[in-house]
Amino acid sequence: MKFRYVIGDFKYLFVWPFARPLKEGDVERIKDVVGDYLKEAMNRIKGRLIDYSVNNYYIMAKVELPPRESPAFFTNGIKSGLARILLNKFPELRDTFGNRLFDRYYMAFTMPSYDSETLEELLQKLEYRVERNAGSGDRR
Repeated sequence: MKFRYVIGDFKYLFVWPFARPLKEGDVERIKDVVGDYLKEAMNRIKGRLIDYSVNNYYIMAKVELPPRESPAFFTNGIKSGLARILLNKFPELRDTFGNRLFDRYYMAFTMPSYDSETLEELLQKLEYRVERNAGSGDRR
């Protein structure tokens, strides 16, 4: 039996790492801007933001995407748009990040296909990677 159309949205967990660790004060300042941007983006594509969090190393978002929306295109749009907004709204972030706020890697899981132990292990590796990037040369 073939189905021509998918009924229902897909639930994803996205993790977008920063290129370098954020300072604690910066996390609190950008949290609301990130939430507003994600809500606006989800309204544009007719998706739903379930939950999000921001810490020193990454932004994590649980979303429902319509079937026509590719996770890769969604991620590229979010990362580029959000970086542009954050770097313009908080120019002092350019001192730390230059023009590259996010790392080129990201993680995407369909929900609930991941288990919490695997996720914790991957997030620790990701935090190590971001810390390691902090010592690398200037990214401007």
